[in-house]
Amino acid sequence: MTQDISNDDRERIIDALYAGRKIEAIKIYRQATDTGLAPAKEFIEQLGSRLREETPEKFTSPSRKGCGTSVLIVIVAALLGGGFATFTSLGKRQQPAPPAPAAADVIEGDQAAQFGHGE
Repeated sequence: MTQDISNDDRERIIDALYAGRKIEAIKIYRQATDTGLAPAKEFIEQLGSRLREETPEKFTSPSRKGCGTSVLIVIVAALLGGGFATFTSLGKRQQPAPPAPAAADVIEGDQAAQFGHGE
């Protein structure tokens, strides 16, 4: 860390990283150094990686890399969307199918005579 950061801020940043609160660590670092978001984020990510290599046992949460959260959101949305469609169709009553017409009603003319119906 740079010399601009007090020991108290260093402790707070490291404690936040060990607890898996990277955003909090970035905020503390930005306030202590008056640094922009992108450089602060990069510094905290590098510090977090270094700490994770040096003292992995101190971390209370697993490393969060990749797009696991995004995948989870898509899966939940898909499940809820399908569940919603099923739920909305439960309240609808299905109409019974109309009865099939009698054979005599379907057959006309010469065909009716062949089957014993008609004229």
